[in-house]
Amino acid sequence: MAVDLTLEDLKPAPYNPRRIDDAAMAGLTCSLAEFGDISGIVWNKRTGNLVCGHQRLEALKRGHPGLVVAKGALQVDGMAFPIRVVDWPIAREKAANVSANNPYISGGFTQAELDEIVAELDGTDLADLVKPLRLDELIRLPDGADGVEVDETIADEVQFVECPECGHKFPK
Repeated sequence: MAVDLTLEDLKPAPYNPRRIDDAAMAGLTCSLAEFGDISGIVWNKRTGNLVCGHQRLEALKRGHPGLVVAKGALQVDGMAFPIRVVDWPIAREKAANVSANNPYISGGFTQAELDEIVAELDGTDLADLVKPLRLDELIRLPDGADGVEVDETIADEVQFVECPECGHKFPK
């Protein structure tokens, strides 16, 4: 079913427990400019490798024995999970894989919003869904923490990469 939308129609949910700081947003902006949306399942036809979506694919295989590929998507139980097909040299594939898995550009949970959502779900038929997702067991961060833990013993060894589009540097 096609829906006509405008950019103004895409309003952020006020309860979203995920936040991203300015440095991570700059890295995410660079990744989107360079590779497009690599948050789903991306397959490189040149190499035959998944670029990203490894864990999604494995979870779908484990949970859905009837999983098939049809019409450019993984299909199971009436659901479709689109597969983005790219044609990249191996170096670009690897760079996109690193970008897709980079925890420094992914943002993190804010505990207050997360606690509120978990509390609202408690006692509903969705409460049982929360436990397998382990939302109720997330590590509580100290006030003011941004969700990214840094091992101070290796902080001096962190290497940075520079975005060729915007010049922002973010941890490798």
